[in-house]
Amino acid sequence: MALKEFKQKIYKKEKVREEKPEFLKVPLEHPFDEQSQNAPMEKAKKTFIKKIADLFSTRRSKIILIVSTISLVGLIFLAAFMYQKGQASFDIEDVVLEIKSSEEIISGEEIIYSIYCANNSKVDLKNVEITFHHPEGFISKESEPSLSEETNFKIWQVGEIKPKERKVFEISGKVIGEKSSIKYGRVKMRFNPSNFSSTFEKTAETALTIIEIPLILNLVSPKSVPNEGMVDYVLEYSAKNDLCSENLKITFEYPEGFTPINFNPQPTESNNIWIIEEISEETDKIEISGTLSGKENEIKILKAVIEAVNENKTIIKYAEESSETKIAQLPLSIWQAVNGKVNYNAECSEELEFIVNYKNNSDIGLRKAIITSEIFSEIVDMATLKVYNGTYNDDKKQIIWTAAGVPELGVLEPGETGSVSFKIKVKDRLPIDDFSDKNFSVKNISKIDSPDIPTPTGVNKIIASNEILVKINSRLVLSVKGYYNDDGRIKNSGPIPPKIGETTSYTIHWQILNLANDVQNVEIKSVLPNWVAWTGKTIDQNKELQYDERTGVVIWQAGNISANTGIVSPIKEIVFQVNIKPIITQKDMLVRLLEETTITGKDNFTEENLETKVSPLSTDLPDDPSVSEKEGKVVE
Repeated sequence: MALKEFKQKIYKKEKVREEKPEFLKVPLEHPFDEQSQNAPMEKAKKTFIKKIADLFSTRRSKIILIVSTISLVGLIFLAAFMYQKGQASFDIEDVVLEIKSSEEIISGEEIIYSIYCANNSKVDLKNVEITFHHPEGFISKESEPSLSEETNFKIWQVGEIKPKERKVFEISGKVIGEKSSIKYGRVKMRFNPSNFSSTFEKTAETALTIIEIPLILNLVSPKSVPNEGMVDYVLEYSAKNDLCSENLKITFEYPEGFTPINFNPQPTESNNIWIIEEISEETDKIEISGTLSGKENEIKILKAVIEAVNENKTIIKYAEESSETKIAQLPLSIWQAVNGKVNYNAECSEELEFIVNYKNNSDIGLRKAIITSEIFSEIVDMATLKVYNGTYNDDKKQIIWTAAGVPELGVLEPGETGSVSFKIKVKDRLPIDDFSDKNFSVKNISKIDSPDIPTPTGVNKIIASNEILVKINSRLVLSVKGYYNDDGRIKNSGPIPPKIGETTSYTIHWQILNLANDVQNVEIKSVLPNWVAWTGKTIDQNKELQYDERTGVVIWQAGNISANTGIVSPIKEIVFQVNIKPIITQKDMLVRLLEETTITGKDNFTEENLETKVSPLSTDLPDDPSVSEKEGKVVE
């Protein structure tokens, strides 16, 4: 093979082979020179080292960046760990809060609440606030100057408590409440640890039991009464010691079916509330009488709630007493009516007819029944007493009916009913001497008994009885008087007798007298006829008089009028002036100055609406002695 062809083959194959690295190539020149042969190797080595150095130079920057980042993250985690470790140095259990007091007291006894707080942690406590929630019925006696009072709690703004520092607060007062009641005093502590932004709270409480109240109470009621029978309730009370210094408010909760009639003493408010201002160790009592109705064998419960009223008008419950009465079906029953009504209010001078009804409720005949009635009143005229089929015993002050006058009473058959009666008149004049003489009434108690009624062992014999009370209405008396010449406070003018076409003025006096009871919302009303003119001149110190010129209505809003006004106190009066200008059709006639006048009001004692009417007033002026009846007629 020729040398040329051989070279072409070699070169052709080398083209398809990968090119060797530069430092592995051997130049064709000087193929057997050792120095020349090593030179390319040294060059290639340097080039390789340079490239490696460049490569490592780029990677070192990246490594430094990575190492720096890892270090920074590590420092953040270390700082967070150290922060958390610092935060964990506060434990709320290291803050102590306690409250202590007596465990048992007598109601009204003085007590001291001691509040103890301590900071056993390693950090300061900031914005410390102590709140004491006092128990119900607690009345604070004294407090520190920093103590601010609210409705039912007190607050100390403490501020800061250093580590290992302790604080003590005290509150004194007294606790009032029912016997055996438990009173809780609670305290709350709010604060911010110096290494926290959050607010923490601790609470504590203490309990005390009221083992006794400083009152002796005894509520008494009958064990049993017949339906619609008379009952007497009595509450006895006294103070055990000087702890009971507050006024007492006693409220009775009457059983359903009870109608109160008499009270001793009279209630302070409504018909069931008494305010007792002074309480001593001597026994006092409240007596209430009335009728009780209900179904046979029904239990009726009376409750008396006793509360303390302190100087701040706060009402705190002391005790609650209750008593039971059973509705019993008695062999005999009795009930009454006056002038045909069970509840009746009378007037002075009025005649009262009492009807006493009775019935045998047993299943056997009852022999020799006796009925008695006893009147309790100083305002009836005993001389007018009329008893039908019975007699009056002056020694016993009783009206008595027996079989002698009422044969049916000899033997009352099972289910038999009947009635007896009497009449008596209220006095014309009531015995009024001073302001306390008011609220008059007539009370009658009727009873029925028979020797055949059995008496259970250990129980007093129950005699059927019934009480009825007749209240006397107050009497509103209105005087309507007209004058031409009176006391001169308002001067009149014009001709007397009145002349046609000329103006004559008159003064009208309204005067109120009130007998027996206080009366509220008193109003006097009348109308001026069309020919009468209102002059506007009045004697009306309290501005109670009103006139409507469109309707001619005159109204005096007199308000409340006390009992016995005009008898033991001055008459209540108002005066106003009117005038007339007669016309020809009124010649030789009396001219009406005022139409009929009406006075109204509500009786506070009987709760009756009262009304009195007075006839019209004319120019004859019967109350003015200077004007004759003849001079009241119109002339030309």
